Amino acid sequence: MAEILVDFGKLKKIYTGLGQISLQYASELANLKNSKHHFTFLVPDNFTDQFGNSISYKTLSFFNRHFSAINKKYDLWHAIHQDSEYFPAKETPYLLTIHDLNFLEEKSPAKAQMRLRRLQKKVNRASAITFISNFTEKTAKQNLTINVPSFVIYNGVNISAFRSSQEPDFLKNFRTDFNKQEPLFFAVGVIKEKKNFQVLIQFLKLLKNGILVIAGDDTDSYAGLMRNEIKSSGLEKRIIMPGNVSDIDRAWLYENCDAFFFPSRIEGFGLPVIEAMSYGKPVFLSTCSSLPEIGGDDAYYWENFNPDYMADIFNEKIKSSMTVSKVNSRKKRAAFFNWGNAVKSYLELYEKIIHHRL
Repeated sequence: MAEILVDFGKLKKIYTGLGQISLQYASELANLKNSKHHFTFLVPDNFTDQFGNSISYKTLSFFNRHFSAINKKYDLWHAIHQDSEYFPAKETPYLLTIHDLNFLEEKSPAKAQMRLRRLQKKVNRASAITFISNFTEKTAKQNLTINVPSFVIYNGVNISAFRSSQEPDFLKNFRTDFNKQEPLFFAVGVIKEKKNFQVLIQFLKLLKNGILVIAGDDTDSYAGLMRNEIKSSGLEKRIIMPGNVSDIDRAWLYENCDAFFFPSRIEGFGLPVIEAMSYGKPVFLSTCSSLPEIGGDDAYYWENFNPDYMADIFNEKIKSSMTVSKVNSRKKRAAFFNWGNAVKSYLELYEKIIHHRL
């Protein structure tokens, strides 16, 4: 039985995209029946025993981070994201998953090159590399030297984890009897400049009615700028930014929104897009980075962020967006991105690496 360590260190930031991916992938691996492998999960202290006793646990520590030579030898070590600071002992095969190279757009040229050099060292150490989208693979190969086998394995979405029927308290308190019947719009993601949520403010102002919830970590200064613009635009009663929301509250918002907005400029994948589609909801996206690949023909797209143009596209498309065929088509697309498919692909790759069949 092969011994495989999977790095789930990002569980320490559970409300981020990588935190959710770590949680869902770990749950799928832990629930495998009759696995050929024994898994060890590298996790924060508070996640020890979180996934049952069929797997072993190794906690994040200073010594394991800075002295990889002391780490136990495994048949395979899988870093499920490129930012991990933990490495296997030299003899252990290393699988690296690259989600994005967003830093090329977010950082100054000097800092971006420094990050690129660090990532190149990880690529050089890897036995194989996986990417979460064709867009990420293309970007990586344009900026890195990759001389090992590489594969695209899409993230999964655990749709069953997003079912609920309780309206969030923050929304109950926000909506009055006057606006309770208005359309409800939803957007979710960390509130940072790259997500581009600010363009939704003037866009919403042009719509005749509707309440917009923009959920996600709001500790970045960008969130403060958005709040100031919401106030100066007189939209305090139409836009709410509740910060991070629970799985249950997010579920209700997906299930009850009339449309989902995701105008992000920089994405390696776009997990919320699939989550919204799993409910059959119309999604309005930017044409940037990976989003056209993930949304496909089942999404609606903004090619620029002029508020009048955005409102025209929305008003044109929303009218026929909820036909049975379109709802079913979105659900079918979302079903393709499931952890069953992802885990199957990863297990096949694990086998190839362990048995030197790449």
